Amino acid sequence: MLLIMHIPVLQKEVLEFLSPKADENFIDATIGGGGHAFEILKHTAPNGKLLGIDVNLAAIEDLKEKIKNEEIKNRLILICGNFSNLQNIVRDFNFNSVRGVLAIWDFHLERLKQAAEDSVFCGTSRLICDMVKMN
Repeated sequence: MLLIMHIPVLQKEVLEFLSPKADENFIDATIGGGGHAFEILKHTAPNGKLLGIDVNLAAIEDLKEKIKNEEIKNRLILICGNFSNLQNIVRDFNFNSVRGVLAIWDFHLERLKQAAEDSVFCGTSRLICDMVKMN
């Protein structure tokens, strides 16, 4: 089995721009592998929370499996959904006091192929399915 580790793009720049501090809340609207989210959570301890959203259910389930630390579990809310519904998600989870929002579109072809095969997206996405079929 080949293990592929996701390395977040522009990690240093994202942290410099967002400048997360203790007890602040953030949203990662495209949480994916969680690389940015975990770094933000480190900086927002002890009480800062992060709302993580991803359209890919497999990504959300993978993250749930990764998290062993109870302190992180209590500060991370994972939602399978589309960031286009961000306003509704924020309202539904009463996540109103937010310092910043991160949304990065990074393309993981292997995850998209697997998701298309397994039908694990939380909604329909014709564009993604067409892109996967093209390759």
